Amino acid sequence: MQDDEAARGGRYAGGYMVDAAYAQLIGICRGVLADNRLNNDEIRAIDAWLTQHDGQLPVWPTRALAQRVKQVIADGEITDDERLDLMAFLVQLSPKPEQVTGGEAPTALPFTNPEPDVVYSDHGFCLTGTFLFGPRRHVEDAIEDRGGTIATVAKADYLIIGATVTPAWKYGTHGLKIEGAMTRRIRSRPLVIVSEEHWRRSP
Repeated sequence: MQDDEAARGGRYAGGYMVDAAYAQLIGICRGVLADNRLNNDEIRAIDAWLTQHDGQLPVWPTRALAQRVKQVIADGEITDDERLDLMAFLVQLSPKPEQVTGGEAPTALPFTNPEPDVVYSDHGFCLTGTFLFGPRRHVEDAIEDRGGTIATVAKADYLIIGATVTPAWKYGTHGLKIEGAMTRRIRSRPLVIVSEEHWRRSP
């Protein structure tokens, strides 16, 4: 986390070159998503581009993207689930310009403050967004291995927001879950909202 914050806070150590490369990556992501598809050649092209520009990009989120892409192509077979998961990651990485500049201003993510302990036994967890930890099923398995259960936002004790959800969350499909969780909190029904990062730090 410290590396991530240092990269963001310092305008990235590489200065203009890093900003330019990152802007190019965002353009590539928007280009491959323009037809709402992601084919094998496009995935391999993204991998090749990330490898070629290694060291010219901010640590976050490009390192996570590079890891995710390599996981997808590692066994030589790209499944539909892997393709959809990667598409969701790219969508979160490169929101459309109107999603962050038009209409109302973006809303900060409504995490519970101060950060609470995460208790798994006899507690339900709802997930929203795309996770750096891995595909949604992997996150669910990790929660169940620790004694928690997977639940809807109406019945959950915790809502975990994936690390790639941006302050423009209200424009994405995951916004409905976040708004539902906020409504529950306003009505004094117990629900804890935590970041993926906080969840991953929890034992």
